[in-house]
Amino acid sequence: MPLSFSTLGCPAWDVRRIFDTAARLGYAAVELRGICDNLDVDTITELLPANRAGLRRLMTDSGVSVCALDCSAAFATDSAAKRGFAETAYAIEAAAELGVPYVRVFGDRLKPPESEVYARITDNLCRLANIAARSGVTVLLETHGDFNTIDRIGRICDSVVSAGFGLLWDIQHTYKAGVDSGEFAGRFGSLVKHIHMKDIDRDGKLCLPGDGIINPSELTAILDKIGYSGHVSLEWEKRWQPELAEPDEAFSRYVEWMPLSSPFNLD
Repeated sequence: MPLSFSTLGCPAWDVRRIFDTAARLGYAAVELRGICDNLDVDTITELLPANRAGLRRLMTDSGVSVCALDCSAAFATDSAAKRGFAETAYAIEAAAELGVPYVRVFGDRLKPPESEVYARITDNLCRLANIAARSGVTVLLETHGDFNTIDRIGRICDSVVSAGFGLLWDIQHTYKAGVDSGEFAGRFGSLVKHIHMKDIDRDGKLCLPGDGIINPSELTAILDKIGYSGHVSLEWEKRWQPELAEPDEAFSRYVEWMPLSSPFNLD
């Protein structure tokens, strides 16, 4: 299970520093959640069609791949769904050209009438998943917002049946929602394609890897049971919480923490 980190953790870094740091620390991949001040996949300079060849060269030269493109897309309202569909479709096209396997989206907030929200989300995910499948890409719904319980995620998964659809399991979000990790993995194991990993304190707040209460070896045992072999990605939310430690420290600590606590393979 190779390690990666999300660029959410290094909002001030340019693309060269991102890949150089990943290579220096032994990361297999990076997860692109914005570069510098830009979070929108369809306007990030390096992802514009004319610049993708340069990004591919950087990936090749550094030996670091891109494991996912993270959209801001959500589909809970009509206006959000229109924007979200366009951004995700663009991300799928970019991912296919770059050899990136996954594109992340959100479910967002669940507001009355809930039946309409579910219908809107599943309709958009079905259409996007079919586009993705034809391109050799998978759209991942993250366990995030109001969609972080087995019942709510299950309702979506039961309606979106496509080779182009899967889940991004954010461990912190399901943990804080009181979801048993073993039960979650047992229900959705075949759909889990990517992992967001974090350490948190007893109040559920993000902390440096190894300073909190999360034991990676427990997660490893669960992932082994479902045959998971994808990336386990540190989501250090420096962009949203600027008071957090600097990315150099967090990314270094993550590499130290994971192999010591579990048999993750860095190769």
